[in-house]
Amino acid sequence: MLPDVPGISVCKRLKEDPRTEKIPVIIVSARGEEIDRIVGFEVGADDYVVKPFSVRELLLRMEAVMRRPQASPPSRLLTLGSLRLDQDAHRVWVDSDEVVLKALEFRRLATLCERPDHVYSREALLSSVWGIRADPDSRAVDTVVKRLREKLGTAGRHVVAVRGAGYRFSAEPER
Repeated sequence: MLPDVPGISVCKRLKEDPRTEKIPVIIVSARGEEIDRIVGFEVGADDYVVKPFSVRELLLRMEAVMRRPQASPPSRLLTLGSLRLDQDAHRVWVDSDEVVLKALEFRRLATLCERPDHVYSREALLSSVWGIRADPDSRAVDTVVKRLREKLGTAGRHVVAVRGAGYRFSAEPER
């Protein structure tokens, strides 16, 4: 009975979105019929409190919801076109074939894939992957990217050099 959107719809949207599905939701409503409570739980509410309610009871219910064990964190599996990257397992596949990467190559690819189409300067890649400040004109990044492209085969076209700026992982591969 919210002014613009029903609370049930808000709860349903939160629970359907992977970014917000773990947020605990307690519905506080004047609607206290069994069907209202059932619908609330069916859309993913963690608890349902009917008005009027005791503030003390609501606080205790909130504490109880927060004590519940959370499901394991979602897998950090990225799928971008024919490339799949599992950050937790340190594994990469192109189509269904696993590609063996060295740790440095994997970190470089993971950095690029976390924000597709974002351009990373050579300096930023040196800093984020190696943790060093180095000459931005260093060719070390270019060497690692070249090896990475070779190992990725057809998916290597997604790793794009941006003249004068650095590298990005492109959703639309270069030809």
